[in-house]
Amino acid sequence: MGPPTSRPWSFYEMAKWVLRRFLGQRRFSDLREWLGAPRLSHGAPERSGQETWEKQTFDLAARLKGYVTESLARRRALEKELARMRYPELYKAELDVIVEIFQAERAAPSSADSASVIITNFNYGRYVQQALESVIAQTHGSVELVVVDSASTDSSPETLREMLGKVSTTPWRLARLKHNVGPAAARNVGVRLARCEFVFILDADNHLLSTCVENHVRAALQGNADAAYGIIRTFGAAPRLLSDRPLSTERLAQGPYIDAMALFRRSALLQIGLYSTEPALDGWEDYELWVRFAALGRTVAFIPEVLSHYRSHEHSLISVASLDTRGAWTYLFDNYPGIFGTLSADDKMKEAERRARLATLASLRTSKHQSDAEAECKCRDGFKEL
Repeated sequence: MGPPTSRPWSFYEMAKWVLRRFLGQRRFSDLREWLGAPRLSHGAPERSGQETWEKQTFDLAARLKGYVTESLARRRALEKELARMRYPELYKAELDVIVEIFQAERAAPSSADSASVIITNFNYGRYVQQALESVIAQTHGSVELVVVDSASTDSSPETLREMLGKVSTTPWRLARLKHNVGPAAARNVGVRLARCEFVFILDADNHLLSTCVENHVRAALQGNADAAYGIIRTFGAAPRLLSDRPLSTERLAQGPYIDAMALFRRSALLQIGLYSTEPALDGWEDYELWVRFAALGRTVAFIPEVLSHYRSHEHSLISVASLDTRGAWTYLFDNYPGIFGTLSADDKMKEAERRARLATLASLRTSKHQSDAEAECKCRDGFKEL
């Protein structure tokens, strides 16, 4: 059942839709039991105003995130142990993963302007071909392709094997993990396997314009920068621009606005510790990395040009990470006082709560608006076909 669109949502309607969207009907029923079976009826609840509604929404979203993240952590730990039992010879201690690594016979470029494009994939078999093709079509002459498949269960393994087997012009490496490690750890595997001076981070459901890597490498070299990023245009449910402003410490302190799709000097990433796998930052690793770059005074180049596309689709409408960001904000406040200022313990708690509530409500509202837009587009497309 889709979200109601003919009238304002009640808290219960919004909560019910979000829960079912994440978990499906069976798990939704299990979660109701786990939460003590709250009454998620269609009727509008009694409430004392907007503040009560927001608190109810945030509290339920926080409990949902706790349920989802705890289940995910347990599943990943179990998958890893099962993989170690099944494939003991494939464990790579330096990567801390069980992995098969394949690669082309052609050597990777080693010039000062060389770049490894790292594609991380988990069950994006229907999109990964476009991502691969966009890398192969790059105008930059010194490119390596590194693909990390995080134990996909869809058509991804077959698609990757078939496509990479046909690639003759671009050196490539394929890491097929035997257990899902999550996006941050998968990117770290890719960075460690990369053999070029620079690395470009690309999720499997996105793609690059043909001059993307060339322009990013040029900007990094000209500015002697440790990172570079250009403007990203989203497509799908709600077109907009991402990463469309230069890095600013003041702006960064207000919240994330730079995406992960960017170029980094590989040596700089290794030196500062790669993507954080801190549980409190789950889903916010990109933001923390940019905050770390700013805190360490690293030079970052901005390219005021659209160079890549970000796919906005049903699986990216609302992030589990945004349901309760108190842990992430507290971690950031504790570790980066130079960016966020020195706060007392009480002020940290209050500010983390304030920002987390805003993020949760904004995410839920954005999800509803994007879903409405998708429904409208599908309706128009349906009429065109008649």
